[in-house]
Parts: sequence; structure tokens; C-alpha cells
Amino acid sequence: MDVKMGITKERVVELAAFAEPVQAGAASEASVVSRSAELLKDVSVTLEIRLGEASVSVQDLFALKDGSVVELQRMVDDPVDVLLNGRVVARGQLVASGEQFGVRVTEILGGDA
Repeated sequence: MDVKMGITKERVVELAAFAEPVQAGAASEASVVSRSAELLKDVSVTLEIRLGEASVSVQDLFALKDGSVVELQRMVDDPVDVLLNGRVVARGQLVASGEQFGVRVTEILGGDA
């Protein structure tokens, strides 16, 4: 019976040690986020926009010439994928930005994408 009491006491002590986590203030958290963002602002990443893809045979690939149209496995109205370092992080809509294409981000994806 003493052994059971000793184990119970150890568990209570272990739980009590973690029962009240240290609370960081909002100002402290904002400061940490700000410093982290400052450290990362000059890191280069690769941002890609994926319009679609197509499966073609090698024969069809060799037959491509000026004016050939390759149909993508995506409808005109479907959103495009925005990839960050090869991982889909958002979806968007193609737009014209002057003489260039742009993407209007319509959805930011969570970690499961």
C-alpha cells in the first residue's frame, strides 16, 4: 500500500509542475513574431503558379510545332495553384496586370494541402 501511495504522490507532483504554464504577454509575443519576421524578410523562396498539366505521349510531344495547342487538365474557370518552394499554399484567379499576367489570391490553404 505504501508503494501505491508513493507512485500517486509522484504523479501529483509531476502534474503540479506543469499545471500552470508560463503565460507570455501579448506584447512579448508580438515582439517575438516581429523579430522572427525581421530575420526571415531577406530569405529567398521560389513562388510558382501552376496553370495545369497535360499527359502526352512521346509521339505527340515530338509532333508539337509552332501554333500547336496543348490542352491542360484544367477548365478555364478553375483556380490556378500557387506553390511556395514546390508546395501548394494557395489558389487564385489569373488576371491581367498591364502587359503581364498576375494572380489574385482567392484561397490560402492550411497545412494539409
